[in-house]
Amino acid sequence: MKTGAALWRRGIAYVIDMFVISFIVLGPFSTKLNSVIEGETILELYSSFQSTFTSETFVIGFVVALLTLFYWTFLEWKFNQSVGKMLLRIEVFPKKITFNQAMLRNVTKLSTFILVVDVVYMLITRGNQRFFEKMSNT
Repeated sequence: MKTGAALWRRGIAYVIDMFVISFIVLGPFSTKLNSVIEGETILELYSSFQSTFTSETFVIGFVVALLTLFYWTFLEWKFNQSVGKMLLRIEVFPKKITFNQAMLRNVTKLSTFILVVDVVYMLITRGNQRFFEKMSNT
């Protein structure tokens, strides 16, 4: 049985992927998001966000979340690797996974809290495998 990649390699791959996502996914929305988020202090940012939160910003957030999930799902389903994983030579196993398996293993990336819990699970078990990777048989 193959063991998963080391946490530090996965972390670096994740950071690389987040840079790619910030350009590909967030780029088209950056003008709109910058106009919504203005302020120098946390209180000003919160107040600005609260006063400008509209259904449009909700839709933008929802679309960004779906595109982010699609980024990892599609690349891992089609190529067994995201861009970050390609650069660090990390692959998803088995070699051929279904679209649903790819989506299940990546759904945690929609919530920082769930992703952290998923990574903690990996740290306390053997084999460097996250809980959602086990659930998806990858």
